Amino acid sequence: MAINKIDTYREKWSLLKKEYHRNCIFKDLHSFIGKDLKVDFDEDGDLVGYFFCHEWFQGYDGMVHGGVLAALLDAAMVQCLMGHGVVAYTARMNIRYINPVKLGQHVKIFCSIKQVHFNKLYKLYAEITQDGKDNAVAHASFYKIN
Repeated sequence: MAINKIDTYREKWSLLKKEYHRNCIFKDLHSFIGKDLKVDFDEDGDLVGYFFCHEWFQGYDGMVHGGVLAALLDAAMVQCLMGHGVVAYTARMNIRYINPVKLGQHVKIFCSIKQVHFNKLYKLYAEITQDGKDNAVAHASFYKIN
């Protein structure tokens, strides 16, 4: 029986999280975000997730704190890389906050690898959307350490 691409991403992700991410604050996103977090890979190796914006994410009244969004975008990109068998740290990340993310609603997070340079420098894109609108987008560079 052949293993499909998605299972391969999941397997690499699981192995690298256990080996390199044992003590990371975001090693288990469920403990931070909540049990309703759903994250998986698609056939292209992109990471797609859905979660509910709980009140403990609050910055300004009714809105998710921008620092929480930044941490979630960064964590999603690292998890995406792990699905591709890469352990890397954030070298640079630029975030554009477009629309406030509202508390008490679901959001989608999406992440993909856009470029690889010399098998060492990875450029990724991630976005958080709510109600079909872009809320925050990030472009980041990661430096491979494994």
